[in-house]
Amino acid sequence: MIYNEAEALCMLGGNETKVRSLLEEAVRPYQPGYSCTLSGDALLEEVKLYKRFDLWGEGRHYFDQKRWNVDMVRKSWSEGGNWHPTLAGSGSTGGSYSRTGKNNWCICIPNKETDYNKLINYNKLINYNIEPENWTKDSPQQ
Repeated sequence: MIYNEAEALCMLGGNETKVRSLLEEAVRPYQPGYSCTLSGDALLEEVKLYKRFDLWGEGRHYFDQKRWNVDMVRKSWSEGGNWHPTLAGSGSTGGSYSRTGKNNWCICIPNKETDYNKLINYNKLINYNIEPENWTKDSPQQ
């Protein structure tokens, strides 16, 4: 939650002193001498970086990238990344994913959910532009 608060303060143009204090509070347990003197965009990038370090493997980075509207880039070992070359290619098995275009980066609802929940009409979901900027209280539910 510290990183969420720090990110929110950065994005709202809030108190940078408070952001630096929150970041130092989060980082110092494993990096005792850490001190942050950054400001502006560099401070936000530092918050993003340490959030990614701390929460690696927790499954949160996907939602961060989606919220920040940045592409997912998977680099192979030869490119300095950590992906096997067959998974670092483009397409459905790996590679780079752009946030442009309708329904990119959408998580499919499992068949068990759509099969046994009459309130989910999968056909309407896949044909509806479900990007967050288009959400309304009147979005289709059936």
